[in-house]
Order: sequence, then structure tokens, then C-alpha cells
Amino acid sequence: MTTTDGSGASYSEAFSISVADVNEGPTDIDLSASRVDENAAGATVGNLTTADEDTRKRHSYSSSPTTAQTATSTATPSPTTQRQSAAIALDSEAENGAVSVTVTTTDGSGASYSEAFSISVADVNEGPTDIDLSASRVDENAAGATIGNLTTADEDSPETHSYTVSDNRFEVVDDGNGNQQLKLKDGIALDSEAENGCGLRHRDHDLTVQARATAKRSVSVLADRK
Repeated sequence: MTTTDGSGASYSEAFSISVADVNEGPTDIDLSASRVDENAAGATVGNLTTADEDTRKRHSYSSSPTTAQTATSTATPSPTTQRQSAAIALDSEAENGAVSVTVTTTDGSGASYSEAFSISVADVNEGPTDIDLSASRVDENAAGATIGNLTTADEDSPETHSYTVSDNRFEVVDDGNGNQQLKLKDGIALDSEAENGCGLRHRDHDLTVQARATAKRSVSVLADRK
């Protein structure tokens, strides 16, 4: 800096001006991935990093809703993992394929920044869980008789299911209208007395029907004595 008087005489001196660091706070959050499979309890979504002019600041994270949580790794500086709460899983159908999570990053001075992320929930084949048989009675000596219609409970609806039966005298066929029917094979009939060895009017015949891929159901078919 130079000072000059009215006669033109001057003097100069250098000054050092210190620039005080002011906390500027975080300005952005990055999430390295944004997809998770449904039904994966406690699954990791991705790593969180914070943009901050004060690069050596450490940041803490919080998230909402409470179905999500953050966990800090031991690395320095540490990326933080965004994950689901350990006992919680997401359902693709219930969430319509995606869920919104708001993450807040806070530096050591208390300055914070929040950002909403859309996490896609990938649909995973969950397989059938139950089988229903609409009827369970057939007359003895009725070769090729139809027992009833089979329907399968499956979270992934609509699905097409195939069936297998534990007793090779039975089969599952399409009735031409989209119904899957359990029936005796052509030329095969049941005998009420032979099934349980006595002459009561109704005899139970047990068999297992399986819907691909996982659902099994044991059913009893009554053979009516004529």
C-alpha cells in the first residue's frame, strides 16, 4: 500500500491480510447406486458422498422414512453406505416399483444439506405359495372323471403355472377355457373299497399337487361308493 502527500512524496508498505475460513456447508450428495431387489431385508443400496467446499470435513447422515438407514465405514475419509434397516425389506408391487428416500448430510459445524433419491425396487420372482382345488369328490368307477379346478396363489400375478401330480393315475389338463382341471386319466377309475380296504360310503385318496416352481399342496379326493 502506498501513501502520497500533496507535494508528491510517498511511502509504501506491504501488509499481510489473513483470510478467515468460514464454514460453507455441504452442497450436494451423490448416491453410487439406486436399485435394490425386493424382499432383500437390510440390503445395501450404495455409497453416499458429500460435496463440500471444506473438503476435509467429516459428515454424518440421516435418512427418512425410517425404512432406510446409513452406516459409516471405517475408511478415511469415509464413504457412507445407504442401506435398508436390517429387519426391513421392500416389496416391488406394494411400492409400485420405486421408493423415495430423503438423505440429509451434516458437517461438524452443524451445516446440512438434504436431497431426495428415488430407489428402484426390482421385481423378483417370488414363486407360488398355495394351491386351491375347487372340489375333492369323484364317483368310484367313473373313468377319466374330472375332480375340480386348480388355482394358484402367487404374488407375481398374472402368472402361468404348470402342475405335476404325485399319483400317476391323475393328470392336470386345460379345459379349453383357461381352467386347469385335476382329473383321472382316460380309462382310469377309482374303487372306493380298494382305496381304504373297507366298504364305507366315502374313501379318501391322498395325493400331492405341485405348481411350478415351489408350491405344494396335499389334497384328499373322496371316492364315492355307488
